[in-house]
Amino acid sequence: MMIRPSGYCRWQVALSLVALASGCSTLVDRIPPAAATDGAMSETFVRIERYVDAHGQLPPDLSVLPARQGYANSVTDGWGGTLLYGVDKNGEVVLTSLGADGKPGGEGPNQDTVRRCRIRKPGGPCNVDDDSGIPHTDGKQARF
Repeated sequence: MMIRPSGYCRWQVALSLVALASGCSTLVDRIPPAAATDGAMSETFVRIERYVDAHGQLPPDLSVLPARQGYANSVTDGWGGTLLYGVDKNGEVVLTSLGADGKPGGEGPNQDTVRRCRIRKPGGPCNVDDDSGIPHTDGKQARF
């Protein structure tokens, strides 16, 4: 004769599983918005380079960038805002995140993040460099 669990026992097991799943979800690390923004900008520069390699010119906007297999291919910052794309008077590609508030300027998490890249030539590397080799996420422009 097989013993079957009572309805109370099934309910208790179900609640235990839900509690366990909820507890485990709090252990998952989350990427801070500033770090997600930096990653999206770096990946976007790589995709811009690939566009230049394929077409011999800068893209008209970010929507035409080629997708990379196995990458996020995101053109949004860590707060869900679309990265702003432009080319300055020196021919440098400029990517801007408007921060948490989505408005120009601001302080702390609302501060803008601006990164610049010199595309040397088709097939050449994107030159995003400063003294430390570490991208700036503090809203200050590095010497690019």
